[in-house]
Amino acid sequence: MATVSAIQAAGFSLAPNNLANMLRSADSLNDIRALSPLPDEAQRLIDNTVVSVGLERLTIVADVMRAGLIFPLPNWLGVPEVYWETDKKIGHAISTMDPMARGEKQLPDLTGHRIPVYCNVDDFDLGIRTIKTAQRSGYQIDLGMVEQATRRVNEKAEYNAINGSGINVGGNTAPGLLNAPNVNTVTYTGSEAWDVVGHTGAEIVTDVQAMISDLQAVNRFGPYHLWMPTTYGNKMNDDYVANYPGTIGERLSKMRTGKDATGKEQFLTWSVADRLPADRTVMAQMTRDVLDVIYGQAPTAVSWSMGPLHPVEFAIIGCAILRVKDDGASASGIVVGNKS
Repeated sequence: MATVSAIQAAGFSLAPNNLANMLRSADSLNDIRALSPLPDEAQRLIDNTVVSVGLERLTIVADVMRAGLIFPLPNWLGVPEVYWETDKKIGHAISTMDPMARGEKQLPDLTGHRIPVYCNVDDFDLGIRTIKTAQRSGYQIDLGMVEQATRRVNEKAEYNAINGSGINVGGNTAPGLLNAPNVNTVTYTGSEAWDVVGHTGAEIVTDVQAMISDLQAVNRFGPYHLWMPTTYGNKMNDDYVANYPGTIGERLSKMRTGKDATGKEQFLTWSVADRLPADRTVMAQMTRDVLDVIYGQAPTAVSWSMGPLHPVEFAIIGCAILRVKDDGASASGIVVGNKS
């Protein structure tokens, strides 16, 4: 793990700089990093610490990205919002003996949507005396705060994916899975939590089938992914029923959900998202018209200093925003399970 003394050995400098000036003169975080008081080798030590954390604490965001549902946004600093349109189904095809027969000449009915492009930031600093002490005596100061700040940025991205960011720009918001408009809802069998004693594997399968049915009712035919909180994930390790050769989780993974465009069978996938509230589950059709991740920047370390006697300031900055979409008829490909 990188330490202050290791960074000093790499040539840590305290050239004056100012984040506001850096932001004004930069087009991207890479430009900002080029103005950092850290030399390349010192920056590399911090970067390695950030990379070592990787996608920790990201489940929902990482699952969506692994499915290839990514909207890349290079130079996101200069993009305050993302705009897209949905198209309502209009008109109809005709059956005719004459291929030159004319049907409706309908015009598209488009609805525009906007989402603010925000970032998640956590920061810390190292005082000049701390740095000088480390430099003089070799005192080892653990840079675990780099890891912690990176985790906090990831946690915020995951929290926002579930609950929304709370940011409102000109009436445009970035809702999460639980509070996006038009999401479908299902109440568990007997209004019971999945992890209570007596709630059986068969009842959980019934609840999941109800969630799938809700999505099929709005013409969402998969593939499906189910997220559940930690205690429900623990429940998945229980036997499905007596004499069944597998757990509840294994039974869920065997649920057929249709075929893809190539005719290949699709099966339900699921994962544990430890930041989901208790007793809430979320199922989504994993296609681009339902959700994706606006991805501008992986968690990245930047640093600056106001001068030789000032602390060296650090910030971990990331831009990963879950975007939830409806179709033109305001039908959602997401269903939320609740115990009541």
